[in-house]
Amino acid sequence: MLKIKKKNSRQLKISELIKRELAQIFQNYIFSNNKNINFNLIVSEVNVSPDLKTAVIYIYPFFLSDEKIDDQIVLEILLKEEYKIKKSLGSNLSLRFVPKLIFEIDKLFEETQKIDKLFKDPKVAQDLV
Repeated sequence: MLKIKKKNSRQLKISELIKRELAQIFQNYIFSNNKNINFNLIVSEVNVSPDLKTAVIYIYPFFLSDEKIDDQIVLEILLKEEYKIKKSLGSNLSLRFVPKLIFEIDKLFEETQKIDKLFKDPKVAQDLV
């Protein structure tokens, strides 16, 4: 049986600080790839490790046009910009060191849309009544 450890208050505080600061950074930052497909990022969650050395950031890309790019390309663009993001994060946070940033694409929004679509299906709606 897998035992899930409860996050301590320090982890939660640092997670929330990083999330808030990244949201501020990404608010004024427009990312683009080599085909000039522009997008913004929405930070949905930040999980900091117990030793505060690693932060997993769950993001959702918000495209400014109808054209979209693959999630892997979004992560590659973020990897190239990681130094600038980390530097900006470090200058705005009062921490001894900035944790290593690991970006992950948040699939929750897409999964929610799939479930919503299923509930709107007439066959499923009929069973719910």
